[in-house]
Amino acid sequence: MKLYYIDNLSDWVGKISRWFLPACIGVVFYDVVLRYVFDSATIWAYDMAYFFYSANFLLAGAYVLRYHSHIRVDVIFNLLSKRRQAIVESCFYLFITIPLFAVLFYSGIIFAIDSWTYWEKSAYTVWHPPVYPIKTIIPIAFFLLLIQAIADLIRNLQVAMRRDRDKE
Repeated sequence: MKLYYIDNLSDWVGKISRWFLPACIGVVFYDVVLRYVFDSATIWAYDMAYFFYSANFLLAGAYVLRYHSHIRVDVIFNLLSKRRQAIVESCFYLFITIPLFAVLFYSGIIFAIDSWTYWEKSAYTVWHPPVYPIKTIIPIAFFLLLIQAIADLIRNLQVAMRRDRDKE
């Protein structure tokens, strides 16, 4: 199975998502300078910073999962053989991670559809920008996480099924 297509998609989206963070920092910096140096605030900076950070956080998830860069406590896990690690990870992917991402993907679709149906706008500032585009990123992000988790599950199952290569 050609799992590198999923990996490449996660890489590509992760590399795009990293540009939202400097944009967020730029907006916050601009607003702080305007507010504290020139005593003049913007009506759009809070919402834009919130949107940029949300897009970065959501879209980087599959990239982080691909490279196993999330926070882990591997005290006992690292004592296991590679095969047993793959078995444990397969169980977690199969019974926790994939079902969770599937539910969040489905819920995100409903969430985004509702937002588009009502042309939802932000209520936090007087600017009231539309929030349906950012809410559309939620199901996209969980779909990417879901397919990356499935790819990792397949890899772990391949390792778990190789008895002869790993001494226990």
